[in-house]
Amino acid sequence: MKRILFLAILIAIAPISAQAQLGNLLNKAAKKVGEKATEKAADAATEAVSKRLGFNRNNSKTEQDNVATYTTEMESNSESEAPASIPELIAQMPQLPTTDQLIDYKTAEIKGQTLKMMTNPVTTFRTQVFSLMTQATALAYSNLDSAAVTNMALQYSGLTAEDVKAMENMNDEEQEAYIMAHYQSGRANQAMQNTALKTTQYSEMTEAIVERYDAVEREIEAIYNEANKKMAPIYAKFADRIANANDADLLNLEYYTKIADIQRNAVEQAMLLRLQKQMPIAEEIEKTNAVIRTQDPTAIIPNYLQLCSTVYFAEIERLFDIPTDFED
Repeated sequence: MKRILFLAILIAIAPISAQAQLGNLLNKAAKKVGEKATEKAADAATEAVSKRLGFNRNNSKTEQDNVATYTTEMESNSESEAPASIPELIAQMPQLPTTDQLIDYKTAEIKGQTLKMMTNPVTTFRTQVFSLMTQATALAYSNLDSAAVTNMALQYSGLTAEDVKAMENMNDEEQEAYIMAHYQSGRANQAMQNTALKTTQYSEMTEAIVERYDAVEREIEAIYNEANKKMAPIYAKFADRIANANDADLLNLEYYTKIADIQRNAVEQAMLLRLQKQMPIAEEIEKTNAVIRTQDPTAIIPNYLQLCSTVYFAEIERLFDIPTDFED
């Protein structure tokens, strides 16, 4: 059944602009990853960050103990009866590291000092935020069940319950041929057009509020543009030396020490705008979208609250950038 519905949805709605979002929904729902990811968020975050930063958790007992202690604490928190809400996750956001801590962290990273990275508070900070972002993302799929996914697949592919029943006893090749024939019949195309029309109608209901949301996004973009204006002339002093150096890592580190404070201030301002100005607008949008989803559980509309919270947590990755590409 899952394979039939998955094939149907992939073939029938491939041209729809919301394809990526729906594909993610189906994938998460079918595999039930959301629940497991939330329960094990801290461990997954620790592993992911460790791999990204080049850590080997077996390098030393000290590193292993540090990660294990943090993971145990976070797993204990994640085993509560219900997953944390977006506001609860936002409330757990730790303070940004200081500029000096960021520089110490980047120094250890560039020089390959693994133990110093593991004991630097920035590593704990980064892992905590990654965990919060993972949990916020998982919330988008926590309310999906197999019935909702089935209904969604049928509606947007144009298949009927009878079609699905007929395919259950077919082999893989027969199923693919059946669905392709269905697609070529024009029924799937009509379903796609209905989907696009309905999605457009739903988006029009929140268009004015979304414009306010986007306006805040432009304010945030302006903050980073202003930071770039300050960092560009600093990079200009290093650009030729970095380009011609046999080993540019140390020059990049020297450059990073000059711009770390500018970058940190920009991130802090951007996160504050998201939290104080954009998040309330996202909540306002979701009040309307919640009604739409209740009336039409198969509606494909973005969850702005989840989107805003995910970007809010992801903002911290800019702290570790060494920007070299500045527009004129």
